Amino acid sequence: MSSADFKNEFSWSKSRDDTFNECRRQYYFQYYGSWGGWDEKAPERTRHTYVLKQLVSRHMWAGDLVHRAIERSLRNLQDRVELLSCDRIVGITKNLMRNEWKSSRDKKYWTRPKSTALYEHEYEIAVSDDEWKALADNLETSLRNFYGSEIFMKIQKLSLDSWLEIENLSSFDFEGTKVWVKTDFSYRTGNRITIVDWKTGHTGGDNTLQLACYAFYGTNMWQVVPGQIDTIIFNVSNNIIEECAISNIDIERTKDYIRGSIRDMRALLRNSDVNEVEENDFSKADDKRTCERCKFRKIC
Repeated sequence: MSSADFKNEFSWSKSRDDTFNECRRQYYFQYYGSWGGWDEKAPERTRHTYVLKQLVSRHMWAGDLVHRAIERSLRNLQDRVELLSCDRIVGITKNLMRNEWKSSRDKKYWTRPKSTALYEHEYEIAVSDDEWKALADNLETSLRNFYGSEIFMKIQKLSLDSWLEIENLSSFDFEGTKVWVKTDFSYRTGNRITIVDWKTGHTGGDNTLQLACYAFYGTNMWQVVPGQIDTIIFNVSNNIIEECAISNIDIERTKDYIRGSIRDMRALLRNSDVNEVEENDFSKADDKRTCERCKFRKIC
């Protein structure tokens, strides 16, 4: 597909905001410099940038494997397909993990950019066998925690008619800007909406903005007020469930934050009508550590 077939339109998401705040130059490569790089006929630097865009850390990759396993199970339940045993799911996922690891190790992503591309392999970061094993062990623990959890048991007891979304990438309009949101799972009980987010990393950070974005999306998608939305974070790695109340004040603060973020991003556009930018307008991060861990550092 040629980049001329569709437009690179300006939009906002929490992940886009995170990248923008970490490093403006990284933001440029992620959302502009890589555009069209899926086309084999794209300029070499664009193609190169697109491949580097796919790089993820080993921890992000393991987390994605857990998410994919859970999503498959939920979609099978939705289609009334018999659920596999936890042992089978763990075995299938760990086998997939091994195959994807080998593919990344051999850097096959340079010819198949959508295949698994690990930052550690591209930049030849030393990772011991024990560290790789610990990653696989944590993946298994996360899966066993999820499939043995009260949350999963509750999901299985819910009427399928009450299910709303499973890993849906959705959007809504906010004052003329498309805002993207991806929720892990959501369902309705009576006049209330519950949005659940699984995590596989360390907890302790403030998730208010992310959850408020989900709740804000919920008010637009399902025509409810914030007080009718429950948000839950389930860290499957350490088996901790956290229920978070999102208030009207949180929603209003989130709207203000998104407005400011959009304003800052748009300020770097040369032509806002066509989302046109110039690379040199996006400065590199001052923090040396940020530059050292950047997946685009080969071309930055």
